[in-house]
Amino acid sequence: MKAVQIYFIPNDSSRRNIDKKIKEGEIKKSEKPKSYVPVMLASYGTRFKGNRFLFSTGEVARLQYFDSKNRNNLIRSKIPQKTRDKLNEYENRFLQLIAQGITDKKHLKNALEWFKKSDGQEDQILEEELQSRTSKDSKCVLEFGTYYLDNNPTYFNRRLKQRLPLRTVTISTKRQALKHLSDFEKVSNRKLTFQNADSLFWEEFDRYLKDFSPGQRGKIKKDLKNFFNIAVQRGMKVNNQYKISDHAKTEISEKKDHIYLTLEEIESIVTCDKIKAPHLIRSRDLLLVACGTGLRVSDIQRLKTEAKFIHLEGGAVDLMIKTQKTGKVVRIPLLYPWIIDLFKRYDWKFPKTISGQKLNENLKTIGELAELDRLVKIPDFEKGGTKQVPIKEIITSHIGRSSFITNGMRSGLTPEIMKNLAGHSKLETTMSYYRVTEEENARNARNLFKYKSHLKAV
Repeated sequence: MKAVQIYFIPNDSSRRNIDKKIKEGEIKKSEKPKSYVPVMLASYGTRFKGNRFLFSTGEVARLQYFDSKNRNNLIRSKIPQKTRDKLNEYENRFLQLIAQGITDKKHLKNALEWFKKSDGQEDQILEEELQSRTSKDSKCVLEFGTYYLDNNPTYFNRRLKQRLPLRTVTISTKRQALKHLSDFEKVSNRKLTFQNADSLFWEEFDRYLKDFSPGQRGKIKKDLKNFFNIAVQRGMKVNNQYKISDHAKTEISEKKDHIYLTLEEIESIVTCDKIKAPHLIRSRDLLLVACGTGLRVSDIQRLKTEAKFIHLEGGAVDLMIKTQKTGKVVRIPLLYPWIIDLFKRYDWKFPKTISGQKLNENLKTIGELAELDRLVKIPDFEKGGTKQVPIKEIITSHIGRSSFITNGMRSGLTPEIMKNLAGHSKLETTMSYYRVTEEENARNARNLFKYKSHLKAV
């Protein structure tokens, strides 16, 4: 990547205001060079998609000190030392952010605004802010986490090799973890700090979350432990029990249940004449889109770009769409007649989405109406082991993607083909969606096995 080019240029609107005042006679033309204008930090290049990056430094300089032959770049040798030092600090901070892989304009501006607010003492300001919110001798995890989430949190995207703002849904789940911690503190009358988070706390907190599934408990504790890691990165002292305590473990074993809709069950939903209410029809159609395309519910709910339908000879149709989670463009053949008929009814558009909670409630009603009574095994979190329940009682929006992948592979599509259709980077991810019982797996192997021995069984 080319070296970063940084310029300090005059604010265009301020310069135009000076020209306007000269034209209206408010100031003399001879005074223009001595007029002060705000200084903007500017950078150009392909990292900003051909556009320039601009940021107001809060400093001012005379117009006569800007070089019109060099993109109006400020001649720093002519400005006061104090202003020069401040601009050098902005330049160094900007270069640090670029070196960290941050090229998103919004995040760069947020980071520089924080740098301006802290007067270059970001860590000290954060420490003082946290100190004012917590006790004198320790740092409160709840206050720290809330403050962190309120101030433009970021993460490093390894695929894009740059820092990006945390997604809204990620921030939401971390706030939910803090909400569970807040409720626990009220019940236990104990305020959690980074120093007193001992093994006893993790044991009590794990017991407090007993009504959640093992996977949910692990996710809550994982989000909570993330704040401990951030605190360590910022040089704060923390109790290392969050790393070694058995009750702090987030990789809680939870047997994956083989939940998917067979093609026969999907067709029974399509042909069910009891589904008449508008909200049930829309929920049914959203489920069918997931079952027929393999798209994540999040892709359908947060669709930002128009999907492209490619009509081929013989009535075949392909769907080309950019997935929201990975950013990959996938081309998905519409393999089933009922999914083609659905998009025809919607004039080749997606059904309007509804909230995940309402959708899941409606899907259970649809399962009841379509008489989806097949028994499936799921973990029994109360008694341990597994239990059998009708699939209609546990059907959710997530079943669509596993149904698409499982039915595709059961119909003869190879795992590699399904990986590409699902937009996965790793084959292991695709196979984790593939739902098949041990009995079905053995039967498939027997049917595909071609070798015939001339020996007879004794």
